[in-house]
Amino acid sequence: MRRVDVALLLGCVSLGGCYLAHERDAPARECPVGGVPLSCVAYAASGPPVRVSPEAGFSGSVQLQSAVATPCGALVSWMTITSMPDSQGFATRPVSWTGDPIDDVRDHPALTVPSISGGLLELVRRAPASVIALVSESGSACRLLALDDVGTELAPPIALDTGYCHEAEIADDALSYLSADLGSAAGRVVTVDTNGAVLASTSLPIPSTRDLWSRARLADGTFIAYSFAESPMATYMGWLQHFDARGGAIAPEVALDANAVPVQIAPTRTGALTVWSTAQPGGLPVQARAIDANGVATAPTRDLPAQGALYGVVAVSAPDGSVLVSWLESRFGETPLWHLRAQVLDADGTARAEPTLLLHPEDSNSAPRLVIDDTGEHALAIYDDDGVWALPLACVR
Repeated sequence: MRRVDVALLLGCVSLGGCYLAHERDAPARECPVGGVPLSCVAYAASGPPVRVSPEAGFSGSVQLQSAVATPCGALVSWMTITSMPDSQGFATRPVSWTGDPIDDVRDHPALTVPSISGGLLELVRRAPASVIALVSESGSACRLLALDDVGTELAPPIALDTGYCHEAEIADDALSYLSADLGSAAGRVVTVDTNGAVLASTSLPIPSTRDLWSRARLADGTFIAYSFAESPMATYMGWLQHFDARGGAIAPEVALDANAVPVQIAPTRTGALTVWSTAQPGGLPVQARAIDANGVATAPTRDLPAQGALYGVVAVSAPDGSVLVSWLESRFGETPLWHLRAQVLDADGTARAEPTLLLHPEDSNSAPRLVIDDTGEHALAIYDDDGVWALPLACVR
């Protein structure tokens, strides 16, 4: 694929300008950025859920992929799986903090892959008015696509010279992501410029017998990586390790010492908060543990008051240094069956209030995604329920 120089376009978008004459004005220009962080004890639904994705039709299905906060709300992405032809396509749509769509659906046909190959799309916010989409195809190919905050493609996709890629992060004018090293190590950190050229590629000292699942970028640009291994008895062991921005180890790895998978990591002002459900039937209890930047526990492990069988736990950092956690419960024998709940935790894992019931979905195909605005006043819960929906949330003080 031809390399396209998108540095100028991305640089212009980071300043909120340089739109082509035929492009619409970006809503982000009219939306505030930043402000004094609010201290919220909880988040509650502030309106009805709004459908974001169109009906998939008889021969297809829709699956939520990613959501990233923008000044006006969020840019949401999903995958449409169709049987005629047998393929996976990707689309994006911007929504406001009320959950209402800001603009039309934008399909990205250049990212379509055969269903047999499989693909995943991840969004990462680069600047107030720009987003990077990172697409991985069946662990063998990756592509980078520059978008504005309403999903308009700013240039053709760029092929990356690496295989499986995920956990993208933006630092200065570079993009870094985790990539698999098949047959050798569990993974590496790759840093590329805006043309996709590799600036650095560092293998992480993680055994190939583990899965390198996720990482969390801290305020100083370093990150905490989480990997895990499964035993023959279907129990799990996890590890945390602190690395610099390009993958150099800063501290030895720390065993998580919990039968849990996967583990969510949400950065705080003193380190991070790790959240998980235990790897046993029902997934209970849901637990949280505060750690420092090196992965060492700084507070006791705390149980969250979840009930029923668990279907996904997510955690996201709030502007005031707290963490918003959400999980989906399935309560057998109850009507309604599904309960989507949320709770705000302090940096040490202490709950600020009892969990809030957000809504009763009809069904669920994936864990929800949470996005919070730059002050913490508004948030969105994006979730699957026979399509992709957005539920507006408001800070409770």
